[in-house]
Amino acid sequence: MKQQKYPTWGIAVIVVAALWFFWDKIGLFFTQKAQKELAASNAKIDKDTDYLLDLLAKERLAIQNLSEKIKDLKEDTTKEPSGDVTNHYSTTVYKGVDFQEVIAGEYIVKGRLITVKNGLAYHFNPSLEENYLKATGISLDNAPVGETLHIQVEGVVEIANWGLIVNTNYYAGPAGQLIPNAPNGALEGGVTQSVGLSITHEKLNIDFSVSIINQIIT
Repeated sequence: MKQQKYPTWGIAVIVVAALWFFWDKIGLFFTQKAQKELAASNAKIDKDTDYLLDLLAKERLAIQNLSEKIKDLKEDTTKEPSGDVTNHYSTTVYKGVDFQEVIAGEYIVKGRLITVKNGLAYHFNPSLEENYLKATGISLDNAPVGETLHIQVEGVVEIANWGLIVNTNYYAGPAGQLIPNAPNGALEGGVTQSVGLSITHEKLNIDFSVSIINQIIT
Protein backbone atom coordinates (compact mmCIF):
# COMPACT_ATOMS: atom_id res chain seq x y z
CA MET A 1 0.00 0.00 0.00
CA LYS A 2 1.41 3.35 -1.00
CA GLN A 3 1.89 5.81 1.93
CA GLN A 4 0.07 9.10 1.48
CA LYS A 5 2.24 12.22 1.72
CA TYR A 6 0.99 15.57 2.95
CA PRO A 7 2.19 18.65 1.15
CA THR A 8 4.60 20.92 2.99
CA TRP A 9 2.27 23.87 2.88
CA GLY A 10 -0.43 21.77 4.53
CA ILE A 11 1.81 20.89 7.44
CA ALA A 12 2.74 24.56 7.81
CA VAL A 13 -0.94 25.51 7.91
CA ILE A 14 -1.59 22.93 10.64
CA VAL A 15 1.36 24.19 12.73
CA VAL A 16 0.25 27.82 12.36
CA ALA A 17 -3.30 26.89 13.29
CA ALA A 18 -2.08 25.01 16.37
CA LEU A 19 0.08 27.94 17.45
CA TRP A 20 -2.81 30.34 16.94
CA PHE A 21 -5.13 28.08 18.95
CA PHE A 22 -2.71 27.62 21.86
CA TRP A 23 -1.10 31.08 21.71
CA ASP A 24 -3.14 32.56 24.59
CA LYS A 25 -2.47 29.52 26.77
CA ILE A 26 1.25 29.61 25.99
CA GLY A 27 1.37 33.35 26.73
CA LEU A 28 -0.56 32.85 29.98
CA PHE A 29 1.82 30.07 31.03
CA PHE A 30 4.92 32.19 30.55
CA THR A 31 3.21 35.22 32.12
CA GLN A 32 2.29 33.25 35.25
CA LYS A 33 5.77 31.79 35.40
CA ALA A 34 7.30 35.26 35.18
CA GLN A 35 4.92 36.55 37.86
CA LYS A 36 5.85 33.68 40.19
CA GLU A 37 9.55 34.30 39.65
CA LEU A 38 9.03 38.04 40.25
CA ALA A 39 7.03 37.36 43.43
CA ALA A 40 9.73 35.00 44.70
CA SER A 41 12.38 37.59 43.90
CA ASN A 42 10.41 40.32 45.69
CA ALA A 43 9.90 38.06 48.71
CA LYS A 44 13.65 37.41 48.86
CA ILE A 45 14.34 41.13 48.56
CA ASP A 46 11.85 41.86 51.38
CA LYS A 47 13.44 39.18 53.56
CA ASP A 48 16.94 40.52 52.89
CA THR A 49 15.72 44.07 53.55
CA ASP A 50 14.17 43.05 56.88
CA TYR A 51 17.38 41.27 57.85
CA LEU A 52 19.49 44.31 56.98
CA LEU A 53 17.15 46.66 58.87
CA ASP A 54 17.25 44.39 61.92
CA LEU A 55 21.04 44.19 61.69
CA LEU A 56 21.25 47.98 61.36
CA ALA A 57 19.01 48.45 64.42
CA LYS A 58 21.23 46.10 66.45
CA GLU A 59 24.34 47.94 65.28
CA ARG A 60 22.82 51.29 66.27
CA LEU A 61 21.89 49.90 69.70
CA ALA A 62 25.40 48.52 70.15
CA ILE A 63 26.91 51.88 69.18
CA GLN A 64 24.55 53.67 71.59
CA ASN A 65 25.49 51.31 74.43
CA LEU A 66 29.17 51.76 73.63
CA SER A 67 28.75 55.55 73.64
CA GLU A 68 27.05 55.39 77.05
CA LYS A 69 29.83 53.19 78.44
CA ILE A 70 32.47 55.58 77.11
CA LYS A 71 30.56 58.48 78.69
CA ASP A 72 30.38 56.62 82.02
CA LEU A 73 34.10 55.86 81.87
CA LYS A 74 34.87 59.53 81.21
CA GLU A 75 32.70 60.53 84.18
CA ASP A 76 34.36 57.91 86.37
CA THR A 77 37.76 59.44 85.70
CA THR A 78 36.59 62.58 87.53
CA LYS A 79 35.60 60.60 90.65
CA GLU A 80 37.71 59.30 93.48
CA PRO A 81 38.57 55.62 92.90
CA SER A 82 37.08 52.98 95.19
CA GLY A 83 39.24 50.92 97.52
CA ASP A 84 42.12 52.23 99.63
CA VAL A 85 42.60 55.97 99.22
CA THR A 86 45.80 57.43 100.64
CA ASN A 87 46.21 61.08 101.58
CA HIS A 88 48.78 63.01 103.62
CA TYR A 89 47.27 62.12 106.96
CA SER A 90 45.62 58.68 106.98
CA THR A 91 44.30 55.78 104.96
CA THR A 92 40.55 55.30 104.82
CA VAL A 93 38.54 52.61 103.03
CA TYR A 94 35.84 53.92 100.71
CA LYS A 95 33.03 51.49 99.97
CA GLY A 96 31.84 52.94 96.68
CA VAL A 97 29.21 55.17 98.26
CA ASP A 98 28.63 58.88 97.99
CA PHE A 99 31.27 61.16 99.46
CA GLN A 100 32.39 64.74 98.97
CA GLU A 101 35.62 66.68 98.94
CA VAL A 102 35.56 69.78 101.12
CA ILE A 103 38.01 72.27 102.61
CA ALA A 104 38.61 72.17 106.36
CA GLY A 105 37.51 75.36 108.14
CA GLU A 106 39.20 74.12 111.32
CA TYR A 107 41.41 71.17 112.19
CA ILE A 108 39.21 68.16 111.37
CA VAL A 109 39.52 64.83 113.16
CA LYS A 110 38.70 61.62 111.30
CA GLY A 111 35.49 59.84 112.31
CA ARG A 112 33.58 62.96 113.42
CA LEU A 113 30.21 64.33 112.31
CA ILE A 114 30.76 67.25 109.96
CA THR A 115 28.66 70.23 108.92
CA VAL A 116 29.57 72.41 105.95
CA LYS A 117 29.11 76.18 106.15
CA ASN A 118 30.01 78.55 103.33
CA GLY A 119 31.90 75.73 101.61
CA LEU A 120 34.06 74.93 104.66
CA ALA A 121 33.91 71.86 106.88
CA TYR A 122 33.51 72.11 110.66
CA HIS A 123 32.87 69.63 113.45
CA PHE A 124 29.14 69.44 114.12
CA ASN A 125 28.28 71.36 117.30
CA PRO A 126 25.03 69.96 118.78
CA SER A 127 24.76 72.84 121.27
CA LEU A 128 23.91 75.26 118.43
CA GLU A 129 20.30 75.33 117.24
CA GLU A 130 21.52 76.70 113.90
CA ASN A 131 22.88 73.21 113.17
CA TYR A 132 19.35 71.80 113.00
CA LEU A 133 19.18 69.64 109.82
CA LYS A 134 22.77 70.65 109.01
CA ALA A 135 24.52 67.27 109.47
CA THR A 136 26.49 66.69 106.25
CA GLY A 137 28.70 63.63 106.65
CA ILE A 138 31.41 61.72 108.48
CA SER A 139 35.02 62.87 108.15
CA LEU A 140 37.22 60.25 106.53
CA ASP A 141 40.50 62.11 107.01
CA ASN A 142 42.40 64.21 109.50
CA ALA A 143 42.97 67.61 107.92
CA PRO A 144 44.39 70.98 109.04
CA VAL A 145 42.67 74.26 108.22
CA GLY A 146 42.64 74.93 104.49
CA GLU A 147 43.40 71.35 103.47
CA THR A 148 41.08 69.11 101.46
CA LEU A 149 39.34 66.23 103.20
CA HIS A 150 36.71 63.67 102.29
CA ILE A 151 33.39 63.27 104.05
CA GLN A 152 31.02 60.37 103.47
CA VAL A 153 27.43 61.53 103.25
CA GLU A 154 25.50 58.26 102.99
CA GLY A 155 25.81 54.49 103.09
CA VAL A 156 28.07 52.43 105.33
CA VAL A 157 31.22 54.24 106.41
CA GLU A 158 34.23 52.19 107.54
CA ILE A 159 37.13 53.60 109.52
CA ALA A 160 39.91 51.39 110.83
CA ASN A 161 40.18 51.09 114.64
CA TRP A 162 37.13 53.28 115.12
CA GLY A 163 36.14 51.48 118.33
CA LEU A 164 32.37 51.58 117.94
CA ILE A 165 30.00 49.56 120.12
CA VAL A 166 28.30 47.02 117.86
CA ASN A 167 24.58 47.44 117.11
CA THR A 168 24.33 50.83 118.79
CA ASN A 169 22.62 54.04 117.68
CA TYR A 170 25.06 56.94 117.72
CA TYR A 171 24.34 60.64 118.12
CA ALA A 172 26.31 63.85 117.73
CA GLY A 173 28.31 64.84 120.79
CA PRO A 174 30.66 67.78 121.45
CA ALA A 175 32.86 68.72 118.48
CA GLY A 176 31.13 66.15 116.28
CA GLN A 177 32.16 63.18 118.40
CA LEU A 178 29.94 60.11 118.15
CA ILE A 179 28.23 59.22 121.43
CA PRO A 180 26.20 56.03 122.02
CA ASN A 181 23.33 57.74 123.83
CA ALA A 182 21.06 60.59 122.81
CA PRO A 183 21.77 63.71 124.86
CA ASN A 184 19.19 64.88 127.37
CA GLY A 185 17.63 67.69 125.39
CA ALA A 186 15.56 68.85 128.33
CA LEU A 187 18.76 69.77 130.16
CA GLU A 188 21.28 70.57 127.45
CA GLY A 189 19.28 72.38 124.77
CA GLY A 190 20.71 72.68 121.28
CA VAL A 191 20.04 69.91 118.79
CA THR A 192 19.65 66.15 119.09
CA GLN A 193 21.15 64.76 115.89
CA SER A 194 21.32 61.08 114.96
CA VAL A 195 24.44 59.85 113.17
CA GLY A 196 23.75 56.18 112.46
CA LEU A 197 23.73 52.57 113.61
CA SER A 198 26.99 50.72 114.18
CA ILE A 199 27.31 47.42 112.33
CA THR A 200 30.76 46.42 113.57
CA HIS A 201 33.50 48.08 115.62
CA GLU A 202 34.64 49.84 112.43
CA LYS A 203 31.45 50.26 110.38
CA LEU A 204 28.51 52.63 110.77
CA ASN A 205 25.36 52.81 108.66
CA ILE A 206 24.81 56.57 108.30
CA ASP A 207 21.39 57.88 109.33
CA PHE A 208 20.80 61.62 109.78
CA SER A 209 17.00 61.30 109.82
CA VAL A 210 16.59 62.35 113.47
CA SER A 211 17.25 66.06 113.99
CA ILE A 212 15.39 67.72 116.86
CA ILE A 213 15.66 71.19 118.40
CA ASN A 214 15.77 70.58 122.14
CA GLN A 215 13.63 72.56 124.56
CA ILE A 216 15.13 73.05 128.01
CA ILE A 217 12.58 72.38 130.74
CA THR A 218 13.00 74.61 133.77
